[in-house]
Amino acid sequence: MNAVASQIHKEIDAYVASAVRPGRVDPSAVQQGLKWILGTAGDGSPAAFVIDGDAPPSLIVAYTVLKGTLMGQGATSVTLRAYTASQGEYRFAATTGEDMDGYTDISLAKLHSPVPQKIWLLLSGRMTGANGPNIRMRLYAYDGTRFQTVWAPENAWGTFTVRVTNRGFTIDGEYYRTNKTRCDAYFLAEDGVYRVFP
Repeated sequence: MNAVASQIHKEIDAYVASAVRPGRVDPSAVQQGLKWILGTAGDGSPAAFVIDGDAPPSLIVAYTVLKGTLMGQGATSVTLRAYTASQGEYRFAATTGEDMDGYTDISLAKLHSPVPQKIWLLLSGRMTGANGPNIRMRLYAYDGTRFQTVWAPENAWGTFTVRVTNRGFTIDGEYYRTNKTRCDAYFLAEDGVYRVFP
């Protein structure tokens, strides 16, 4: 199944190179193309958007491939992929790797980057096979050539909502099987992520 997932990623790269043109990107059309390629192997809704400010803009896509097992790292392949424009087409530039493999219900938030010429993205998902909502979050920075992990907190058990703010993000929700409520605010700086509340 790892080989199958790798082949699917290559098909996605080929689709982007052949069908998506820099300067004329329709993110909703790209998302539909990804859904068509993934078919029943896909989990959830793919995401696609261009990076404002780049000329021509880079393209970012995120999607999840089901790998056939019910739990653990072998259950899914989660990818966040970037493409740069070259000679009239998009070419694969970078991916975040396998850190989110084994997770599902993936959500992606585009943050307001504190670093010029970089885009900051917050990815979160629920561990497959867990006896409750075991949530992992990762914040990545992309500089046009590679992804860098900026923030990798420990997993938390609960149901949380991420909201983007002008200078960072908030995480709100209920912890799993407790009466505790989470209401955290985070500030983004050039050197990382800081919790400012509570």
